[in-house]
Amino acid sequence: MPSNTSYRNLGRRSFLKKLGIASAGIWSAERVLADPYAFVQESAVRTRAITIRGAVKSKGKGIRGVAVSDGVRITTTNADGTYQLISSGAQPHVYLTLPSGYAIPTNP
Repeated sequence: MPSNTSYRNLGRRSFLKKLGIASAGIWSAERVLADPYAFVQESAVRTRAITIRGAVKSKGKGIRGVAVSDGVRITTTNADGTYQLISSGAQPHVYLTLPSGYAIPTNP
C-alpha cells in the first residue's frame, strides 16, 4: 500500500477531533429533522373524549367478559353484559371479540 494514504497520516489527536465533530452531528440530528408525529399530536389534542355504552347479549342474556375496543382502548363486559368505554372519538368503529362457545349467525 502507498505510504501517503490518509488513514496512515491520521494521528490520535486528529482522529479524536474528527470523531467529536461526527458525534456532534449525530446528537444534533433530532433538531435538524422534521417531527413526523406532529400531525398525530395535534389531532389528538383537538378531539374530545366520548363515552360509549352498550351491552353484549345472547338470547336476551348478558355475556360476561367480552372484550370491547375502539382500536386504542379496551374494556370488558360486566356480569350483565354491559360495558362502558371512554374513547377519544377519533376511531370510527367499536370492535367486539367473539366469546368462546358463541358463533356469528350466518344465512344458509
